Amino acid sequence: MSEPRAASEVNARIVYWGIEGAGKRTNLAVIHAKLRPDHRGELRELPTRLDPSVHYTMLPIELGDVSGVRTRIQVLTAPAGAEQAPTRKQLLDRVDGVVFVADARRERLSENLASFDELRSLLGAYGRSLEQLPLVLQYNKRDLSDPYALEELHRKLGLRGVAAFEAVAKDGGAVLQTLTTISKRVIRQRREQAEREAAELAAPVPPL
Repeated sequence: MSEPRAASEVNARIVYWGIEGAGKRTNLAVIHAKLRPDHRGELRELPTRLDPSVHYTMLPIELGDVSGVRTRIQVLTAPAGAEQAPTRKQLLDRVDGVVFVADARRERLSENLASFDELRSLLGAYGRSLEQLPLVLQYNKRDLSDPYALEELHRKLGLRGVAAFEAVAKDGGAVLQTLTTISKRVIRQRREQAEREAAELAAPVPPL
């Protein structure tokens, strides 16, 4: 859960979302391997509350000072499986950004779409929409797909103006680009929100 916002510090949560085997954990493992040790913490496997035998992955990242604000990001993977829907919903509580990791193979098309619909629905339960949230698409396993399958998936997701990367996460392809893009968008939105809140506090109180 995101910590209380402060002018001198930002603590943000980014969730990597997608079906079983899409490559969410692979992304985090590559990020952990590529970042400098002073920029990332321990890659941890945490048990879900409902089933301790099922785990999700968490990686803390220290970005240092960004425009004079100390910035930390907690990156999490949403566990797959129908029985883990309550855990996935809980991870979206006060989430700051989402990376939707799709398995680009044609045979996983319907599963990807169902996962994306669930993401939209669970965010809606918190009164939020995908259009209001920093979002990046990653079409993983691009090497095992074909251009027509990827184009069909992109068309059916129906998102315009959203950054999308074709990736081969197991080889590191587009992994850091995905992280950098979602991080910048999250930080920008958090900064804009802080500025709005500061402006509201500074606004004169109308007379009674």
